[in-house]
Amino acid sequence: EHERLHEKPLELKSNESESDYAAWRSLLPFQHNWLLIPHVFLQNNDPSASLTTLGQDVLGRHTYLLNLGSSQYAENINWSATYINDVWHPTLAMGMGQNTFTLNQGEVRERANNFSLAGSLPLGQRHLLSLNYTLEARKDLSDIANADYDLGGDFSYLQFGYRYNFSRHYPYSVSPEHGRSIGFAIRHYSSALGGDFNEWLFTGDARAYLNNPLFHNHVFALRLTGAFALGPDYKEKFY
Repeated sequence: EHERLHEKPLELKSNESESDYAAWRSLLPFQHNWLLIPHVFLQNNDPSASLTTLGQDVLGRHTYLLNLGSSQYAENINWSATYINDVWHPTLAMGMGQNTFTLNQGEVRERANNFSLAGSLPLGQRHLLSLNYTLEARKDLSDIANADYDLGGDFSYLQFGYRYNFSRHYPYSVSPEHGRSIGFAIRHYSSALGGDFNEWLFTGDARAYLNNPLFHNHVFALRLTGAFALGPDYKEKFY
């Protein structure tokens, strides 16, 4: 320790210079912390495709995620944009987007425009508290009326959540590779927050990650989730 304190300061080379840290230099696309991920999938028998891009500065203070996509029966462009600020505690996030939900080969279609603000605060290494506000305007785009689905309306809620996480993630992991986590959330839909109804919804989420011994860098991800509504309006459905 004594020798380390008396080491000479690092000297810059002739072709090097010193300046204040600027996050945008490593945050912009085509840097080492930038990813571009295509998705092709089938959702409710609706062929879908999307493109996701995300980036982060080298200190992990700023993160952005952008998604653009559509499907055969959506007849709309789906998109989302999220920004996460990890400069302070708690971590702050803001997101917005548009998504179209389809069923029965487009016979049932609902478009949702949403906006959200969230904050999360870690307690130690395994506990996480979160609080978020979401406002979502849904519009029924179905070609014919369908009594089986209650579509459209304004949904607004405030949610408090807690998660215990004991999973491991490494630099080249495709996801957490082993361990488990469990979380609970209390969500209150309220007309006072900009929605059309009032409802309490309690949700639970348990996850387990098993490293696949047969294939390198593959993981079995298991999830069990459920919800319980107290009303009084019972407008929001859990899915």
